[in-house]
Amino acid sequence: MASQSAQGQTALEGVPAREISLSSALGLLLVSGARRRRRWVQIVLYKAFAELRFDAERYYIGYLWWVVEPIIEMAVYYVVFAELLHRFTEDFVAFLLCGLVAWRWFSATLLKGSTAIVTNQALAAQVFVPKVLFPLITIVVNTVRFTIVLVLLMVFLNLRGMSITWWYMVIPPLMVVQLLFVAAATILAAAVVPFLPSLEVVLDTGLKIGVFLSGVFFDVGTLDASWRWWLSLNPMVPLLEAWRNVLMYHRAPQWGVLAIIAAASVPGILAGRAIIRRYEYVYPKLTS
Repeated sequence: MASQSAQGQTALEGVPAREISLSSALGLLLVSGARRRRRWVQIVLYKAFAELRFDAERYYIGYLWWVVEPIIEMAVYYVVFAELLHRFTEDFVAFLLCGLVAWRWFSATLLKGSTAIVTNQALAAQVFVPKVLFPLITIVVNTVRFTIVLVLLMVFLNLRGMSITWWYMVIPPLMVVQLLFVAAATILAAAVVPFLPSLEVVLDTGLKIGVFLSGVFFDVGTLDASWRWWLSLNPMVPLLEAWRNVLMYHRAPQWGVLAIIAAASVPGILAGRAIIRRYEYVYPKLTS
């Protein structure tokens, strides 16, 4: 009688019992997957802010080092290019700072993130953690640093007479575009470096050369057309130009070029993630 009643109820509802069990199992899987993803997000945030706190405690001046370091670097480049070589543009200090701040976000993240899987094997040996989280932690850490330095840069520019305007509303989407590019380069490098350790040296050398070919110290727009075309193949060139357009000149960036950079970065992120997932259990054997 009870079974007949249950079957009758199921028939009245018009849903077979087998489909109910399948949908329940699918629901449990989705809930389990959501909890797992939430746990990974918590790990990324915890590790990122732990690293930020460690950096602050490691240096005597704490968080101020994030600001002092680019200022020292800017001072050296200013002396070399403006005073010794006499290669400068109008308001060269602001021009140089805008370029350096954005460039350091990219270069520091790529260089450290490329070895993130290799240098975090101690944690991975204790508990299973998806290896893609390691470069993501580096991306979060350096994005927080960049944001803090960017706010101080905007204050500095305002003190130099470059007033805050509504063009600053363009900063969030501009940050998203560069973040996508930084994430694509970093995750791809992190996926490959464990197989080719010498690639770390290649990246280091390439970044040292790239800082001179990305328009950090000069206005690419003043070069010959042929040189401008070749240098513009480097995504950091239009990105640095966009930052200066918004922060210094109060004009719109080249949204078409930025859209291409963003669109090309998404497949790069997905490809790097796919490679890391494919070799999830191979990396410990390579780095042990």
